[in-house]
Amino acid sequence: MKLNVIFIGILIEMVINFNLPNSNSVLAYSPTVVNIGGEEKAMTVTAQKLRLQMEAQKLADEKTEFVINSKEELEGIMKCTACKRVILQLHSQILGRIAFTDKDSSKKRKKVLKKIIKKVCTHETIASTPEIITGCNEFIETHDQLLLEVYLPRATEDDDVFEERFPVTQFCRYETTACPKGIKSLDELLGKKIDEQRASEAAARRGKGKGNKSKKNVKKKKEKKTTKKKDKTIEDMAAELHQSFEKGTNAINENDNIKQKKKKKRKRRKRKKRKKNGNANINIGNDEL
Repeated sequence: MKLNVIFIGILIEMVINFNLPNSNSVLAYSPTVVNIGGEEKAMTVTAQKLRLQMEAQKLADEKTEFVINSKEELEGIMKCTACKRVILQLHSQILGRIAFTDKDSSKKRKKVLKKIIKKVCTHETIASTPEIITGCNEFIETHDQLLLEVYLPRATEDDDVFEERFPVTQFCRYETTACPKGIKSLDELLGKKIDEQRASEAAARRGKGKGNKSKKNVKKKKEKKTTKKKDKTIEDMAAELHQSFEKGTNAINENDNIKQKKKKKRKRRKRKKRKKNGNANINIGNDEL
């Protein structure tokens, strides 16, 4: 039976306390460090953080649900999440803050680190969620010696791995039993939701773009069709005008021909009349003789 669990408080807490990366790997809790000459990089990181926080806040506002198959899986998720938060806190509290020298005895080094490890579950990024506190206590109880071995050389100045950071997700998943195969931490679940949200929004934009492109194509086709109609109409008008001109010219020519024929007829009648009159005069003269 699947359980739809809503982690609203945890989601909002993640938004407030964590930098969400651009992948599904980890939620990295660390302050933004601005180095000289690195203002642009710092601004980019800050912008990415703000974007991810807004996306996470949106999921929280929408009461995003995570599908959990069993109570055991839920406990596993919390324990895996606790491991990551523990490592992130130890990174921030030990690396770059504690530096043992040759003068410091092995006993002193272990005592200092054990104190930090023992109190890590009381940090606000862990203590704000009861389920994660339980997972954290179980994780520390099981892996306190491993954590000591990992951080001792990283807190010793002469060691090759002094202040060297290591991947949180990889450590929790492969170096401990906190994140067994098939179990994801809350940050991985949240990262997956954010990726899905981005993919959905991108698909919506592509669909909208295709719709606009389709509309533009239809509009272009209509304009092309209208242009053809207009061109055809102009051609027809030109042809009609030409035909009309030809008809007018033919009519004028025909009128001229008629006039010419009438004129010739009148001339013929005049000649006939003059000829007739001339013959009449000749006849009169003969009679007189």
